[in-house]
Amino acid sequence: MRAVGIILAVLGAIALIVTGINYANQTDKFNFLGLNVTVSQGNIAPLIVAGVVFLIGIIFTATAKRA
Repeated sequence: MRAVGIILAVLGAIALIVTGINYANQTDKFNFLGLNVTVSQGNIAPLIVAGVVFLIGIIFTATAKRA
């Protein structure tokens, strides 16, 4: 279980970085009545899934018994 947890944590972290960059690049910024407004057009679901996979990997790694 420990190896699976490490793999999930690494893959989740990579996915968080990639989806976070993609999400950040899909934003539009404009001024409205003197205020800076940022509107995101990206899909947040992959970012949430990547975060959940990362957390599951950390939990598996932390709770696994050492052999």
